[in-house]
Amino acid sequence: MKVFVARFMCESNTFSDYRAEIEDFEYYEGAESVGRIAACRVFLSEGVEVIPSLSANCVPCTVKESTYRYFENKILEVLKRHTDVDGVYLFLHGSMHVENIGSGEHKIVKAVRDVVGYEVPVSLALDFHASIPDQMLEEVNAISGYRTAPHVDRDLTEVRAAKTLLRCIREKILPRPVMVRIPILACEEFVTTREPLFSFMQRLFILDYEDNVVSAAFFGGLPWIDEQYAAPCTIVAHRSGEQTALEDAKKLARQLWDNRQAIRKVDTYPVDEAVRIACKENHELMFVLDCGDNPYAGARGDGTVMLKKFLEVGAKGVLIAGLYNPEATKRLYQKRVGERFEEVLGEGSSEDHLVRTEIRGTVKGKGQTLGRAEKKTGVGVILDCGGVDLVLMDTRVGFTSAEHFQALGIDPFDYKVIVVKLGYLWGELQVIAAKHIVASTPGQSTSDYPSLPYKRRKLNDYPFVKDLKWRA
Repeated sequence: MKVFVARFMCESNTFSDYRAEIEDFEYYEGAESVGRIAACRVFLSEGVEVIPSLSANCVPCTVKESTYRYFENKILEVLKRHTDVDGVYLFLHGSMHVENIGSGEHKIVKAVRDVVGYEVPVSLALDFHASIPDQMLEEVNAISGYRTAPHVDRDLTEVRAAKTLLRCIREKILPRPVMVRIPILACEEFVTTREPLFSFMQRLFILDYEDNVVSAAFFGGLPWIDEQYAAPCTIVAHRSGEQTALEDAKKLARQLWDNRQAIRKVDTYPVDEAVRIACKENHELMFVLDCGDNPYAGARGDGTVMLKKFLEVGAKGVLIAGLYNPEATKRLYQKRVGERFEEVLGEGSSEDHLVRTEIRGTVKGKGQTLGRAEKKTGVGVILDCGGVDLVLMDTRVGFTSAEHFQALGIDPFDYKVIVVKLGYLWGELQVIAAKHIVASTPGQSTSDYPSLPYKRRKLNDYPFVKDLKWRA
C-alpha cells in the first residue's frame, strides 16, 4: 500500500495587508517532512509506504499567488512521479486565502484530483477554524478537524484522518462528505472548554464509534475571511451514502443552533475599562488579550493602543508581549543592555490600532523569539519604559507558552499584568494566569465584526439578526 502525504498550512485574514512570501513559510521537503506530520507515524506503523512531499506552515496572513504556486508545484511534482498511490493524505488549514485565487485548500485538492483521478480516496485533516467552499466537498472523501479551541489535539486529528484514509483504502469505499452551514458569526466565542461547545464537541466522539460513520467534524469558520462560505458548518461522511450522512450533519447543526444563546465571549471589555480593571484589581498575574491585533488571526501585530493606554495611566508591573516592528527592533537591538533609548512608534499612521506612541527608558534585555512550534524565528528586545516593559520583535509571533517568555529571559511572574496579542488564552498560559480578560481593541482581527469592511460577506447571521429563523 502506498500513500501520498503533504502538509500545507496558512490561516488567512483578508483584511490584513500582510502577504506571505516563500520565506515566510517554515518548510521541509521529502524525508525531512515525515517527522513533522503525525499521520506518517500511523502509516509507517501499519507498514504503509509513505510518499512525502513537503510540510509547510506560516504565521497567518493572506498568501501571495506566486507563493502559493511555488508550494503547489512542489507538491504536484512529487505526486506526478507517484500516480499509482492508493490514497492521498493532506493536512491543510482550511482558511488559506490566496490572492487572485480565493480558497487555497480548494485549489490544491482540485489540483491533486486532476493528477490522481477520482478512484483514489483523499482524506483531509483541517484546523478548527476552517472555511470550506461547497465545491471542495466534491474533491475529497473524508474530512477530519481539530475538536479543541484553544487547539491541543493537532496530532490526534492527524491520527484520526490517517486511520480514516486507511479504512477507505482497505474497505474500497469512496464516501462523499455532506455539509450543513450554520448561520452564526463567531470565533473567540467558540471555546471548546466551555459550554455549549464542550458538550457539542462530545457528540462528534460518539459518532466516531458508529460503524456507518467514516468522518464527522465541526468547523467554526473564520470572521476575518470576507467570503460567505467562511461560516460554521458540520461535515459528515457515511459508508451508506449522502442521505444518512446529511441526517447526522443536520442533527449536529440543530444542536448548536438550539444552544446559540449560550455562545458568549470570554469576559470582554472596551480598552479603557480593560486597562482600569488590570491596574486596580488585586491579583497575582492577569493576562489581558489584545484580540484586535492578533498575529495568529492574520493581523500584523504592530498595534500600539494597549501600550499607549497603560503608559498614559502610569501603570506599574505591566509587560506588553510583544509588538512587531522590525525597523525599531533592529535599531534598539544594537544598543547595550542598560543603555537609554527614545523611540516613536506609529508615527504617521492613520490606522485605529496603530497610534503614535512615544517611549523612552532603558534597554532591559535581548533574546530570541519563538514561533508556534517553539522554533527560533527572530530576535526581540525588552525595553523598560518606566513601569511598563515592552517586547519589540522583528517577526510576527504571538506569546502562547512559557517557552516564548523564557527564550527572551523573561519570568512572567515578575509582572502583575501581561498583555498578549491573542484571541483567547492558550492552555499553558491559562495554567499560570490568576485571571484573564479580553480587551476589545481595534485592528484587523477585531471581534467587533460589524466594524470590518466586508464586501462579499453579508452580516445576516446570528447574533446580528437576533430573531433569525433557521432550521437545518
